[in-house]
Amino acid sequence: MTSAFPKEEKKGFDFEALEENISAALASITVKDRAVFSRQFAAMFNAGVGMLRCLSVLTEQCSNAKLKKALKAISSEVEQGGSLAEAMGKHPDCFDKLYVSMVAAGEVGGGAG
Repeated sequence: MTSAFPKEEKKGFDFEALEENISAALASITVKDRAVFSRQFAAMFNAGVGMLRCLSVLTEQCSNAKLKKALKAISSEVEQGGSLAEAMGKHPDCFDKLYVSMVAAGEVGGGAG
């Protein structure tokens, strides 16, 4: 079957990515979202699960689009060798300075990383 617009078919359009970006832009991070993330991350990390695996699992489970998008970026940066605190600091709409500072203190003190 041939199409009248073969170039358009080949280019395609990623509606899922568009929907994800719109959802992320409209979502807001609540205290509950941060608390649930923090509690789950700490539980897994303290149980011996690696940091990247923790981030991967929590990204998949996250129902908040904005937080999910940030966690994907944070995971990618940590995977490339960046610190968790630095990566989180690039998402001030999700993690404020106090939160990032506490994560940094944990990294320096040996609690994370």
